[in-house]
Amino acid sequence: MGYFAQSTVTYLWRIILGHFGLLCASVYLDAKPVELTTDDKAWLQANPTILFSYDPEFVPFSYRDKNGEFRGLDADFLAAIGKKLGVEFLPKHYDSWTQAYRAAEAGEVLMLTSTAKTAERRDAFAFSRPYVDFPVAILTRKEEKSFNDMRLLEGRRVAGAKNYAATLALKRNYPEIILIEYESIAEALQAVASGQADAALTNLVNASYEIRRGGLTGLKVAGVAPITFYLRYAVRQGEPQLLRVLDAAVASLEEKELQAIIAPWVTLESGSILSRRQAAWWVAGAVAVFGLVFALISLRNRALRKKLKERMRFQRELELSNQSLAHLNEEKAGLMSMAAHDLRNPLSGLLLSIDLLKQAPIESREVTLQRMETLVQQMMHMVRNLLDVQALESGTRKITLERISVRTALGEALETADSTATAKQIKLELAAINPVLAVKSDRSALRQICDNLLSNAVKYSPIGSTVQLSAEKSGKHLVRLIIRDHGPGVKPEDMPRLFLKFTNLNTRTTGGEASTGLGLSIVKELTQRLGGRVWCESKPGQGATFIVELPEAGAGER
Repeated sequence: MGYFAQSTVTYLWRIILGHFGLLCASVYLDAKPVELTTDDKAWLQANPTILFSYDPEFVPFSYRDKNGEFRGLDADFLAAIGKKLGVEFLPKHYDSWTQAYRAAEAGEVLMLTSTAKTAERRDAFAFSRPYVDFPVAILTRKEEKSFNDMRLLEGRRVAGAKNYAATLALKRNYPEIILIEYESIAEALQAVASGQADAALTNLVNASYEIRRGGLTGLKVAGVAPITFYLRYAVRQGEPQLLRVLDAAVASLEEKELQAIIAPWVTLESGSILSRRQAAWWVAGAVAVFGLVFALISLRNRALRKKLKERMRFQRELELSNQSLAHLNEEKAGLMSMAAHDLRNPLSGLLLSIDLLKQAPIESREVTLQRMETLVQQMMHMVRNLLDVQALESGTRKITLERISVRTALGEALETADSTATAKQIKLELAAINPVLAVKSDRSALRQICDNLLSNAVKYSPIGSTVQLSAEKSGKHLVRLIIRDHGPGVKPEDMPRLFLKFTNLNTRTTGGEASTGLGLSIVKELTQRLGGRVWCESKPGQGATFIVELPEAGAGER
């Protein structure tokens, strides 16, 4: 692909992400305040200066410029957080990350920046919530093959920076790999370039900067490690109030603030792996998804305006009319917030995958393409949920009842979820079901109910667990479909909101999957239209069981 085509692809992607960032920013009119307790405010007043340290060679996250000043993405984050909290974060300089880390252990500073949460560090530090994350890349010389599986590096020499999270994970999880430790990632990459090591590990953004800064044109990204680099603040044990105010400040950062901090440091480089046709397909696909989301928002707003007029015409009391208006506006805000937040992560992941695909050799593109396909499927799942909500509320969703085998319906749902479950090492078990057991239902609606509940179970199940599907008769003319997981369960305070639209519960997904807050509301609406009911039985920490009760189909029905 020529320079013009490369530049065009990069330019279009920047326009798409730029406009999408404006959509995220438009959701918020003002910066979100930091939620602090009285004790937190008193602690901040008593500690107007907070001493910290950092890695001096971790470009672009943290480094010392030619004047010896602290610079980088972390410097911008601390400036923003310090402004919100009304304090000054004062850096203490050290010559290496190892020195900075040991100094924090000894109590010379209160905290460290850009510190991953690992088992080896928990005794000395408590960790804040992550404020941004990036994938970890495998760097090799250009003549080397690709490494789509870390086990392919067994017996090879892999360079890593001392006390870096990726190095600690490599030492802990892959003992067959020959680890060579260096004082900085720049030295590790130089070792790969000179042939003293076969590969090096660091996060993708750091790798891009170090390769350019060191002029290491003979290196390439040969794969992505199963490690995600989360930026956190490491706070010395015994400072719980500092940890609380840091978490509160990070939680208050809006999308527009995050974009303003990250954008100057994360850049795209044009590659030469994608063909003109492939690039056109991916750009066209992203534009189409982006356009479809805005079209759905427009349709949704039109439907909301129509409903509002009808309710205002027929409702006699002004109070009820005002309550309906507030509810509809809340739904619209929820829809825009969901579209802005939940599509940003897949689009960002797709952008990083395209950047990887440009740098990787042709024979190693399969894993990256599969990841891109998964991200697109996630976006399409979100779009399908939006379309389903629109169809259900507008009355265009038609229900056709027929006799459907329960064993067949659950088996098809299991096949659909198998690839997602396999990726998380989750086992799907279908209990023995009487082949004559059947329900009177709409085939498409029943399939969607089963798919959404099973997808939800996989999303909240821990890696290596089991999700069980079964069915049984309930009374004379009812059948129960049962989906049971072994995840964190549903908290009692979340139960009343479980089947509401745009609901974000306190429980988090186990694999970082996005959630639109629409799946369970669609399940409830479809189940009710089929003449049945759905509910959840759960105890915190003991998993959740979702039960769908539908009318049984007689032996002679079709």
